[in-house]
Amino acid sequence: MVLFYTASKDATIYLQQPYQNTGIDEVLEISKVYYGDTRDNSRVLIQFDTTEISKSIANGTIASSSFTASLQLKITKAEELAANFTIEAYPISGSWEMGTGTRFDNLTTNGATWIYRNGDDTTTNWYTTMNGVTASYGLGVTGSWDGRGGSWYTASVATQSFSYTVEDINLDVTEFVKKWNSGSIGNNGFILKFPSNKELDTIDYGSIKMFSKETNTIYQPKLVITYPETNTSGSLIDITNFAASSSYDVVYRCYSPNLKDSYTKGQKVSVKVDARELYPIKQFNSTFAYQVKYYLPNEAYYAVMDTLTKEFIINYSPNTKVLRGLRNNMINLNFTNWPIGRNYTLFVKSIDTNNEEIFEIGSFDIYE
Repeated sequence: MVLFYTASKDATIYLQQPYQNTGIDEVLEISKVYYGDTRDNSRVLIQFDTTEISKSIANGTIASSSFTASLQLKITKAEELAANFTIEAYPISGSWEMGTGTRFDNLTTNGATWIYRNGDDTTTNWYTTMNGVTASYGLGVTGSWDGRGGSWYTASVATQSFSYTVEDINLDVTEFVKKWNSGSIGNNGFILKFPSNKELDTIDYGSIKMFSKETNTIYQPKLVITYPETNTSGSLIDITNFAASSSYDVVYRCYSPNLKDSYTKGQKVSVKVDARELYPIKQFNSTFAYQVKYYLPNEAYYAVMDTLTKEFIINYSPNTKVLRGLRNNMINLNFTNWPIGRNYTLFVKSIDTNNEEIFEIGSFDIYE
């Protein structure tokens, strides 16, 4: 199963604009650039509501040991990047406000900035003060060289490295989400940045801009949760077992008898997927050969593609296995947080000993 969660808040904070909030900017930016001898760094703050994930773990829908979580952000622009660089993500150690500012148009100190968690307010800075003196960070927490620019837990870090190429951000944050669920740390979201030692050196690493939650595109930041589902025992025969017992290679097709043309956002559906012989041998029996259904091979996976952009929003993986139901193969889809007004195409990849086939099952729309 694959579940999508969209960001509840996000913002970029800038070293050289230390009091300026960017909570409603349409882009997020990780950068380290020089203007002459002046260095500017920017970092991304982003948070997701994981209440539903915790509920699903508590009721047993998701096994706490088996799910994976990935933070995915779509890059919109990259400028003057170094040949080799790394992006880091840490869990933020304190609460913060998104704010209502933008970097260039709606200038405001309302919300998180480089210096303050909640805006131009000395009582909510990123570091702790006692009687006007900067105190040390709490156990397991650190921050910038000047006690500004965010604070984060040091025990967990997710990294993504790039070499002579730029790809979309895709970070494994499973450890973070598990710690939030266990209560060992609070969920204050993620901070994304270049490594601290790189932020301080004399090399210009350039800028990566990504779509924020305020974007008018389909590319909102996502927290993607995947986990395996359990099969239900049934009476159908595995088509590969049938093939092994036959004296000829079985050619089969894969299709859905109940895939609809459209669904509404938030629907949870079970798509039936049938497999049958394409050219069954004629035999004298009481069953119409074209009506005999089989289970797909054990190694059968599904994927979903945005039909217009040709991008897979769900790709083949161990957690997208086609299930075996009582009388059908099954694919469970949860359309919560899927972009609406889009057309999607469902595929199934079937792998057996002799070959690998990809079947286009059909297309459907998602509406409000």
